[in-house]
Amino acid sequence: TIFITPPTFEELEKRLRGRHTESEEAIQKRLIAAKEEINNADKFHYVIENDIVDKAVDELIEIYNKETK
Repeated sequence: TIFITPPTFEELEKRLRGRHTESEEAIQKRLIAAKEEINNADKFHYVIENDIVDKAVDELIEIYNKETK
């Protein structure tokens, strides 16, 4: 299993708000869920930090290649 996490919780909130696609209520619900999900990241086999997209994609490909051999 792979968990993709934002670099920080603050960055996640900034990204959600920056999209301007959801109501404040929807954003708050997503942030509450995200806190719980982030707190459970240690239950996954791999954790990828989605800070730089190209780097995160490279890590994902590396994991895929490792696991499918």
